[in-house]
Amino acid sequence: MNRNSKWFRILFLVIAAIFVISTCAFVNTKVQDAKAQKEYERLQELARKQQEEEDKKAEEEMKRQEEEEAQRAKKAAEEEAARQAALEKEKKRKSFPIDFEGLREQNEDIFAWITIPDTVIDYPLLCHPSDDTYYLNHDPAGNQVQPGAIFIESINSLDMRDSNTILYGHNQRDQSMFGSLHQYEDQAYFDTHPTILIYTKDYKLLTYTVFNCGQIDDSHILGEPSMNGDTALFQSYLDNIKSGTMPKQHLRKDVQVTSADKIITLSTCENGGQNDRRFIVQAVLTSSEDY
Repeated sequence: MNRNSKWFRILFLVIAAIFVISTCAFVNTKVQDAKAQKEYERLQELARKQQEEEDKKAEEEMKRQEEEEAQRAKKAAEEEAARQAALEKEKKRKSFPIDFEGLREQNEDIFAWITIPDTVIDYPLLCHPSDDTYYLNHDPAGNQVQPGAIFIESINSLDMRDSNTILYGHNQRDQSMFGSLHQYEDQAYFDTHPTILIYTKDYKLLTYTVFNCGQIDDSHILGEPSMNGDTALFQSYLDNIKSGTMPKQHLRKDVQVTSADKIITLSTCENGGQNDRRFIVQAVLTSSEDY
């Protein structure tokens, strides 16, 4: 009986040892599996992040390429638009009716051209840089002749942007130069000839609307407040014109003129030997078109 108990205890211990070893092996296997799973998951996460970064870089690169392509397309479109605009401008400029390059090759004092539709007034405008009386008796070619030329004084700017630009021309008996201005004394003529066109050497078409004509004395017009840069005084000058007290005066009352406007005054001698009087036609700038 003792012998059997001994073997039983040995068998028990063996079984227990096997159980413990098996359990340890199982636990160890589970631990290793867990570690392996964790490492696998770590590698998966790393791979996922790397893929996300690569996808993000690829997306950013695609976006950059798209933006560059869009910029290239935009630049190409802008260049094409600029090219077309330049072609249109060149085409329009070729239609400009005055050849200033040719005119200024003959005389650099020519800076503009005046035309009054349906009249004989269609002349170059000149300005002598040092002698304001030169074109009283010199034509655009420099010949000393009585009709002279249509001109402004050097006190006025050549871009026609002064408050009041004065254009002078002789009162010729044959109606040439500014002789035909006296037709504005007739109300019907005044009503039907409202437009004055001035073409400038920088390829602009300035359109003016006649708003006043009448007789003044021979005092220097640019001595009036119209040229002193004071808008209040210029407005007073305009208000005096609108008062209707000028001899031979006609006013276009539907045309509003203020101190913010630019006007031109066409001045010529009076008829009948009235050397102390001048007849003027005044117009306000109503549009400016670039060619």
